Amino acid sequence: MIDIFNDYLFVGGMPEAVNTFIKYKDNKVNAYLKVSNKLAEIYSDYLNDMELYQASAESIMKSRLIFRNIYSQLNKKNKNFKPTQINENYKNRDIFTPIEWLIAANVINKSYLLKEYVTTPLIESSDSMYRLYLADMGLFTYQSGLNAKTFVLNKYNALSGIYYENYISIELVARNYNLFYWKGKRNSELEFLINSGGVVIPIDCKKNKGSLNSIAEYRMHNKKSTVLKVSNNHYGYDEKNDILTIPYYYLAFYLNSLN
Repeated sequence: MIDIFNDYLFVGGMPEAVNTFIKYKDNKVNAYLKVSNKLAEIYSDYLNDMELYQASAESIMKSRLIFRNIYSQLNKKNKNFKPTQINENYKNRDIFTPIEWLIAANVINKSYLLKEYVTTPLIESSDSMYRLYLADMGLFTYQSGLNAKTFVLNKYNALSGIYYENYISIELVARNYNLFYWKGKRNSELEFLINSGGVVIPIDCKKNKGSLNSIAEYRMHNKKSTVLKVSNNHYGYDEKNDILTIPYYYLAFYLNSLN
């Protein structure tokens, strides 16, 4: 299942990319190279299509800049999207409309910051802190520049934690959850929070085992609820710390069970 899941992380869900992978899957290296070529075409089409549906050249330019910079902005210590990193003169207000257009076009997803004390319902913050994710996993992996041969030879080490975060964002949005992340003091954070039946479920996304520090700080400020840890580890429940661990590939089934 992990092998199949890793295939998905590289290929994504675009029908043409999936069909290409199925056609050549008997030779994994060749399949991934063919998929990369197909994703390059789709990626280029996305950028070209932005010209068709927006009124001004400036809006088109900003949308393309935002789209191209999703991976690089997540692939830094502070994963918040910083307008100054795509243009030193930009402020959040300068890119607000292009971001909203990309969200409406189902190209990107936006996650909002929640701090310390969390109340329900979860409400989008007016704070300037937010994160952006791509709405297709294949396009995200393509944008990262991940080498197909490297991925085949060493899938686990080729992927950093943000690949898994982007995957979780896609699964949540597919089930109509708004995206939120939580930050406390001392760099504590939980990658996602969802509201299910009035209960806030913190989601801890970890490539490896991780620590309990962020969970402990979250519970210092908020009503205790089961924490969902999504990782490469096996399914298990830590009764002492009230943490349910599920493997990445099982997330879709878990979320379906909440509906």
